[in-house]
Amino acid sequence: MPAPPSPVRPCDRAWWLQPTTRRAWLASNAPPAHHVERRALAADAPFDHAPLAVLDTALGDAWLADLHGPAIVARWAPVSALARAITSDVLVSPEPGTPGDDALRLLPGLRVAGDGAWLEVGEVEGIQLRGWIPAASTGPIWDEPAPVALQTVALPAPLELHRAPTAASPIAAVLAAGVPVTAHPEGTWQLVTAIAPHAIATGYARDAPMIDMALPAAPAPIAATSPAYGPGTCLYDAPGGDAVGVVRGRLDAAPMPTDEPGWFAVELATAFGDQRLFTDRAPRPRVDVD
Repeated sequence: MPAPPSPVRPCDRAWWLQPTTRRAWLASNAPPAHHVERRALAADAPFDHAPLAVLDTALGDAWLADLHGPAIVARWAPVSALARAITSDVLVSPEPGTPGDDALRLLPGLRVAGDGAWLEVGEVEGIQLRGWIPAASTGPIWDEPAPVALQTVALPAPLELHRAPTAASPIAAVLAAGVPVTAHPEGTWQLVTAIAPHAIATGYARDAPMIDMALPAAPAPIAATSPAYGPGTCLYDAPGGDAVGVVRGRLDAAPMPTDEPGWFAVELATAFGDQRLFTDRAPRPRVDVD
């Protein structure tokens, strides 16, 4: 994604709202190496709760955005503060240097640790894998893959997956209760695929707990009435300052006038901690019925 003109970032709504798949884990609150960042990163900020979008990289820094709320909010951080993660699909090998197992796959975005050419893998999001992956499949930034398009349900109880539909076949993986799975009967066995956010495991199970593939009922619609900032409202680090985000959905917020005429303050809980940002638009009362 090409960056807007610098040093001042304008309110380019189309640029802010275009999709991007580049992601990274922020692992520390270190300040950026070469960019001015007016907003402090709170010591207890939940920045490592989920990966952040990478909107730009320049001079050893990455411009990271929190995409998990109704507004996109970005800040600079050094690339050296990013955690190592899997950057491409990789099969889990039973031993270092051996071919990967087609039934056990890790997906981009999984945080990893360790040194050496091969990294040991244990439990990943409720799936016990027991194996190794090459360190060459990891790095600080990756492209987020499209979600796996399969209907899944939560596994009602722990389950062992065999490599083949025979009791004598070895165990491929052990699944914890609650892991999302899809299942298909094969005689007296079930072919089960577990699909976690960063891991996929496939194997056979007999005497498995009942796996009901029926879809859950949709929740009832909810009506909401409150002042709201609409999509496309740009957010700035100061009145008349740099654009550091944009509202992309419905942002409920009470109007907070500032000392600068025509500017309003917005309090947001973000991955970078509680942030006070600014906008030159006032929220409008709205009634939404989904």
